[in-house]
Amino acid sequence: MSQGEDVKHRASASKRHIKKVMFMAAVARQRPDQLRKVYFDGKLGIWPFAEVVLAKRNSKNRARGTPELKPINNVTKEKVRGMILNKIIPAIIERFPRNPPASGRPTLCYIQQDNAGPHINKNDKEFMEVVKGIQDIEIRIDPQPAMSPEIGRAHV
Repeated sequence: MSQGEDVKHRASASKRHIKKVMFMAAVARQRPDQLRKVYFDGKLGIWPFAEVVLAKRNSKNRARGTPELKPINNVTKEKVRGMILNKIIPAIIERFPRNPPASGRPTLCYIQQDNAGPHINKNDKEFMEVVKGIQDIEIRIDPQPAMSPEIGRAHV
């Protein structure tokens, strides 16, 4: 909580059965951004796999019609694709440091996923269509090496 921020009332249906929410995070190596003359902190964003629905009934915790954040129970390939296309790629375009224009080459950015079933393939048709229209940054999907505890590989 930031200084001067109002504390919102939070209520849970049960103290014992708190809902679990899955998140997708995008981070990168910290580095200087010579184009913008700032230091890139490596934080791109974190997003929940959840949807906002309006409460159907009144309760002691909230009024009918109050927006509630409901977790998505099944994370499917389509939901992961939507998260990458609608959240991660715009965050990369907005925040990721670029190569200087004098270098003559686009900045290379890898999205690394583990090999879980719902993750998208590196040759996913929708992903390829979205990233080919980006001019000064080249975004690729790179699967994590199988049976590897490494979170990232060094790409030069």
